Amino acid sequence: MLQPQVLICGAGIAGPAFALQLAKNGVRPTIVERAEAVRSGGQAIDIRGSAVTVIERMGIEPAVRAANTGIKEMSLFDDRGKKLVSTTAIGPIVEDSEHSNIEVLRKTLVDLLHRELEGKAELIFGDHVVTLRQDEERVSVVFASGLEREFDLVVGADGIHSATRSLAFDPDEWRTRFLGAYSTIFSTPNFLDLDHHQLWGHTTKGLASSVYSALENSEARVVLAFQSELPDLDIRNEQLMKDEIKARFGGLGWIYPRLLLEMDSTADFYCDEVAQVVMDSYHKGRVVLLGDAGYCPSPATGQGTSLALVGAYILAWALQAHNWDHKAAFAEYDRRMLPFVRANQEKVNLGAHFPKSRFKILLDAKMIKLLSYRPVRNFLLTKVFKVNAGCSTAVELPDEISIGDHVKELL
Repeated sequence: MLQPQVLICGAGIAGPAFALQLAKNGVRPTIVERAEAVRSGGQAIDIRGSAVTVIERMGIEPAVRAANTGIKEMSLFDDRGKKLVSTTAIGPIVEDSEHSNIEVLRKTLVDLLHRELEGKAELIFGDHVVTLRQDEERVSVVFASGLEREFDLVVGADGIHSATRSLAFDPDEWRTRFLGAYSTIFSTPNFLDLDHHQLWGHTTKGLASSVYSALENSEARVVLAFQSELPDLDIRNEQLMKDEIKARFGGLGWIYPRLLLEMDSTADFYCDEVAQVVMDSYHKGRVVLLGDAGYCPSPATGQGTSLALVGAYILAWALQAHNWDHKAAFAEYDRRMLPFVRANQEKVNLGAHFPKSRFKILLDAKMIKLLSYRPVRNFLLTKVFKVNAGCSTAVELPDEISIGDHVKELL
């Protein structure tokens, strides 16, 4: 048998992470990405629990840690711009935790993965798959450009709105669970002169915001989120979504007028529904889903990146451990990932982001203030972080194997 031919749809985090797992052991995959270049935007993301072990085994953990956002202070404001509390205790809590997480910008991790992948995969930008036909032996693929290719396996790592999923799976084999909110993220100049500082804005009107310094304070990132009972806003219509955000945040004071002005001129506006992808199996025939395409937990869990990294590792491991018997490998992938995904999807809590009353906002401020006291901090480490760590490590992560030997047997 010749070297396995693997197509990966999506060049974000999940796809390149999986490609690196294959490439470092002799398999050169193909990655196709709809965008014309690597997407540079995105918010700060967390790498937690078992995902930290994965990046250690990938050899990129030192570089990822070196790029930590380094947020040192967090302040909470009400919708009138009144500062309710400010604390520098967030950093020590994360650093002291046995299951500490690493926070980096999405852009930083994506750029790092692509640098590591240079020369190790075939990358096709500005194209995407429009037709999938598979039989017992191969998957025939037609791209939007007209290119036709055949592959042994196709991996859908193309996000929550995965075209691969829609092409390969029946509508009743997956569903999107809308969680009643939308969120947007975009870059701005650091006009507030924030120094590794994050501002949170809470209102009682189903609105929430966050502004934090990024890239060593050279920029800022803005997150604006709003609750909505409408699960069908046209998120692909950028102007419509900007108008929706202006309608909801336009009546507020504080820094909101400036944020809305910056939103109009930003180069990396992104808006999406806060939702989850729910499936009972992540594969069908020779097609398998990875990351948000198969099991988006929603940004509210903070676990999307970790699930993608762990999934990439386990999928690559399973294929090699089963000598590229895709049926056995995909079954193994499901067995390990399904419980892990469900544990993380169940922990979503939008109530913490959208307080219903001013009393709840003031209560949140009081709790944040108490973080400055070591007894309270210790309580959080032993109680709250223990729960979060349980979700981030709720997976049977296999030991590394000599994947190269398995590849050699196939050649």
